[in-house]
Amino acid sequence: MKQDKRSNLPSQSKGAPGNISSTGYVSPYMNTKEAAKYLALRPTALEKRRCLGQGPCYRKHGSIVVYHIDDLENWSISNLHNANSE
Repeated sequence: MKQDKRSNLPSQSKGAPGNISSTGYVSPYMNTKEAAKYLALRPTALEKRRCLGQGPCYRKHGSIVVYHIDDLENWSISNLHNANSE
């Protein structure tokens, strides 16, 4: 795995979650637009699920809604279905 030249952290591939700060720290938090892209949903679909209590867990940092990568993964796994599960 390639190393980020700014730090000892692995470099982030295109489309990977989180944001790299100027210090090289990778944040596990994503805004609604980033989380929706990660889950292959439209941001409006994610917002609607949040309002209905059907979406992934979220946090509020002040007035900003953020999603932790682990919460997105757990929500996705909890929605796993088998084909022809009769």
